[in-house]
Amino acid sequence: KRCRRVLCSPLLRAMQTAHFGLPDEYGEILLVKDARETLQNTMQKDSMGTVHGPELLTRAQAESQILAGECDLDQGEQMAKAMPQRFDLHDCSERWWSEEAESDEALKLRLQRLWAELLEH
Repeated sequence: KRCRRVLCSPLLRAMQTAHFGLPDEYGEILLVKDARETLQNTMQKDSMGTVHGPELLTRAQAESQILAGECDLDQGEQMAKAMPQRFDLHDCSERWWSEEAESDEALKLRLQRLWAELLEH
């Protein structure tokens, strides 16, 4: 059975990896807020979000085009332009990250929701 959808963290590096690393045949990339990394302390700023909704795609596309330009990759720049057609943002339309360390109980609940989402797809 062929993959129709990929579930992905809304963090920039995860979005870039999913988009550039998986061929279009893998289908739509669904951003899932519960797939984000665990924030164990407030020093982990790279594990926190900064934007939500359509701004996620705007930022990912802009950063990817800059990276492709720095590497002189014409194909990468064209792929970055195609990002908006591949991503489903519905789960990340509002703020999806926490600025506080996640408790063990909060992490457990989030992972339960993530597993339910995974099993649904």
